[in-house]
Amino acid sequence: MEKIEVGYNPIAVTGNLAHHKFILYTRSDGTTFQIHGHGSRDYGWSPFEELASSGPNDLAEFGHLSVRVFRSSPKNEEAALKVQREVVFEGPDLSRKFFKMVGMAQGIAEQNTKYNAGSNNSNTLVDRIVQWSGGNAPRLGEKYVSPGSVNASEFKPELFSKMPPILWGKETYSNHKDVFAGLFGNVGRQAAEPNQNRETEQETPPSLLKNEISPTRLAPTFHEQHKREGRDTVPGNEQKVEDKRGSLDPNALKNANPFDVRKPDLKQQATLMERNPARAKQFILAVGRDPVMFGF
Repeated sequence: MEKIEVGYNPIAVTGNLAHHKFILYTRSDGTTFQIHGHGSRDYGWSPFEELASSGPNDLAEFGHLSVRVFRSSPKNEEAALKVQREVVFEGPDLSRKFFKMVGMAQGIAEQNTKYNAGSNNSNTLVDRIVQWSGGNAPRLGEKYVSPGSVNASEFKPELFSKMPPILWGKETYSNHKDVFAGLFGNVGRQAAEPNQNRETEQETPPSLLKNEISPTRLAPTFHEQHKREGRDTVPGNEQKVEDKRGSLDPNALKNANPFDVRKPDLKQQATLMERNPARAKQFILAVGRDPVMFGF
């Protein structure tokens, strides 16, 4: 059984009264991965720096809230296992859920919000990605003081567990390709390889009116699966997208896939998933994303 936990690293110079939260993912084979918030100027992700960042801006300017994700080394795994932790997710395979958390953490980092030890720090980042992943509010936060934590009343598991990622970092795959490869093996390494035509692809929005699609970084796996299942027609080849109930914007679905990570349309995603789940799943597969990440 795998688990995703929130860890509480005590800050010694506060007499262990204040804590630095982080995410610890333990796989079924015992390997672990971690997510830590920190300042963009490479400070603020250790407990001591978390405290120091609360000083005047002219003494400690840490930039914006950013993120580090890595596979644990023996040393930092040992350190993580020594501190207080609580399980927020548990299941037979949490690799997709964890990478979804990585994508949202990267999305937070790309917002470039100013780092502040009291209100926008590693604890804020950890709570947000747990909240947006459909988790309950970390309970140990009441015992282990963690400045910047999200109010427990904002956690709504029933709502957020049914929603697609609130944010998804554009640089998720390029910044965390080693983690992606570590989670998904050969598929991860292939998907994380730089695409020589990446700039050209980004300049031209993907069209669903063509007879074939150019696989995105994740696309080969799902595209091949699509063909193995005997469905050679790529979802979205229709010359006209119809919605008899009139709740969807036909032009939006014709010109761009709302599930494309490069230009997501959250409103269209939500409407499509509610009104026509089967078609939503087709659009998700068409851009090489995993329907499981969207609750299918």
